[in-house]
This record gives sequence, structure tokens and C-alpha cells, in this order.
Amino acid sequence: MLHLNDSSTTNIINNLTITSINAKNTYGLYSNNGTITMETGTIDVSGINAYGIYLNSSAATVDLGTKDGSVLKTADVSINDPLVKAIGSTLGIGVKSNSGVFYFYDGKLIGSTYAKPETAQITETGWESR
Repeated sequence: MLHLNDSSTTNIINNLTITSINAKNTYGLYSNNGTITMETGTIDVSGINAYGIYLNSSAATVDLGTKDGSVLKTADVSINDPLVKAIGSTLGIGVKSNSGVFYFYDGKLIGSTYAKPETAQITETGWESR
């Protein structure tokens, strides 16, 4: 799990790989505070309650992908764009936002319960979630 609790920095992440399996509550990326931009990489979590990205406060911001005006559907998601996958036997949530800010520009979100929150502030045309 990657845990961010520092409001003074913007963290840009490339080529991230987080895999967590079979925990009761599993988090791939957990943020209380600050800004995270995940440009490329893979978060793949599973368990009873699995959360790919968890925004726990209004001070947390996550950008998934890069807002560049284009989405390449033929690109390798984990290399060129981020992939977030959360499969849970009870809950599987790609992105859970209690009150944080979530921007979805590129990549793919997969959740066995739901993929993204209804509160995504900005999305880019052509993104895919399921």
C-alpha cells in the first residue's frame, strides 16, 4: 500500500506496481492529504474489501492519467496509462472517495462492486471504466 499524508507536495508516480492479495481490508493507494498524480502503472488488489484508490479526506486529491486531450484505446494500459483493479469477495471498489477530489483522465478502472465514484470532478473523453 502507498499511503500519502503530506499536503506540501505533489507526488507524480510512473511505473508503479502495487499488488495486494487476500487481506480483509486491502488498499492500493490510500490518501489523507496532498496530491497524487498516477501517470502509469498498475494497482491490483483483492481481498474481502478491496479498494484500488481510497481518498479519506477533502484534503486528498488524486489525478489518474494526464489531461492531454487524447485517449488511446489501443495503448497498453499499464505501460502508457494507469490501470486500477479492485476485486473483493464483499466489496471491490476501484476508487472510493469519502470527500476527496478525483480527476480521471486516462487509463482503466475495474471494480467488482463499482469502478469509480460518482463524484469524479473531471474526466477526459474516451476513458473506460467497468
